[in-house]
Amino acid sequence: MMDVCRVTRRERKSILLLWVIVNLVVWALLMGQTVNAYEEEVLEQKTSITGVVKFSGILPSSRTFKVTMGGNPEFCQTIADKKGFINIPKVRVSSKQRLADVVVFLQEVERGKPLPKEGPVLAVDRCQFEPRVMGALADQNLRMAMRDPILH
Repeated sequence: MMDVCRVTRRERKSILLLWVIVNLVVWALLMGQTVNAYEEEVLEQKTSITGVVKFSGILPSSRTFKVTMGGNPEFCQTIADKKGFINIPKVRVSSKQRLADVVVFLQEVERGKPLPKEGPVLAVDRCQFEPRVMGALADQNLRMAMRDPILH
């Protein structure tokens, strides 16, 4: 008669977890690479990259949120409809299909003009955060601004 080795459910979970961890470690070791620091230099010629990101396809529907009432409901209510709701688009597109709120990331840029020292500003304006999308560099501070005349 054949001897059958029984593995409990708990042992199977432990084996699976160990397998996942080992594979993640191996993947990290194989994919890991050193990153060179960005070198700032004075450029002899002015350079720039320009472009337009266009949206194609069916525009997703916006999301509707109830404007929550805090200490000053009459102020934030000015951005809502008559029932107290506000529509926030998932994607902002101009009439020419140009996409707003886009971050373009350039890889493997090792040197170039000095990077900005100041970080981006996240502002509260008319009870909403602006901009909705922003980029920042490592070691930059995120600055916040309150443009509304009330505290939220």
